[in-house]
Amino acid sequence: ALLRDLKFTSSGGVAHCKMLAKQASALNKPNKQTVVPPSEAVAMLREIKVRDVRGLGGKLGDALCTLLEEIVVPDAAAQQQARVATWSRRESKWTAGDVVERIPAQLLLARLGEGAARYVLDRCTGIDNEPVVATGPPKSHMEMKSITMRDRDAARGWARMLAVNLSARITADRSSFHRHPKTLTLAFSTQSNFALHSKSGMFPPRSFSAGGLEERVLTATLSLLDASRATFPLTRLSLQASNFVMVESGSHAITSFLQPSRTLPDSSRPVPDSQTLPDSSRPVLDFPGHAQPPSGLKLGAGFAVPVSEAPVSAALVSVAPVSTVDGVWLGDAWQVGSEGDV
Repeated sequence: ALLRDLKFTSSGGVAHCKMLAKQASALNKPNKQTVVPPSEAVAMLREIKVRDVRGLGGKLGDALCTLLEEIVVPDAAAQQQARVATWSRRESKWTAGDVVERIPAQLLLARLGEGAARYVLDRCTGIDNEPVVATGPPKSHMEMKSITMRDRDAARGWARMLAVNLSARITADRSSFHRHPKTLTLAFSTQSNFALHSKSGMFPPRSFSAGGLEERVLTATLSLLDASRATFPLTRLSLQASNFVMVESGSHAITSFLQPSRTLPDSSRPVPDSQTLPDSSRPVLDFPGHAQPPSGLKLGAGFAVPVSEAPVSAALVSVAPVSTVDGVWLGDAWQVGSEGDV
């Protein structure tokens, strides 16, 4: 499918652990898959150079090559001659099979320590207990062009192409992950100074049409290019979107935010359970003729009960008045506040 639809080749590896699968993917490039059964893992690794084994390409690989030279070529002069013949450890002939078959386990333990020795033997025999972890959505999207741009007009032309491509990727990302970037970063290298320079700004707000987003990203990109005061010619130009935040997957008309608040009818007001409060503590909603509720009462969510009869488990709170008529409290217009006597 990749070759048919995208016109490029790919290779892959299939194995019982991540390290072997990645190792196998490099064996039959550019357009084949390699399957490694567990029984063939050691045989496959036996022919792979030490420095090409995943995890053994740095100082640990150098130490193994040096140790093999000391074991197989005891004479110091011959060792030096071998190093001159293979000027880089990466060109060394030693393989993972040589590590397993030629280096005694006790010598490996003495030279490297227990942890490193176990790591080397596991890598050279195809043992890898590292779990495969899903990486999740990408943290950023970047479009880049490495080409000589001799003046600002040329840079603006390439910036337009980068903005269009980046906008398409952001639109696809939003469809898949329901998010939008906050930061837009323009980076470039100049011919006189190959160091990377960058300028960041706010990514344009999301648009429900791809074309609208393209124009906004292009405008923001050109603003960053002008503000960067780049000296031409440029040798590289890149545009990156990062710092993603989640957004609502649906849209709302502005009129949905202008609807009046709804008031619950009297029949829907909360009423305490008859098993919780005694008969004498039925909900009290009106206090006619009183400038304030009768003393000794605690107000709950729309009802009042005598303090002496209020159950401990009931979350009763005091209230604050919201409406009066001629100095008389309206009993059904009390607002829940913090707990306390009123």
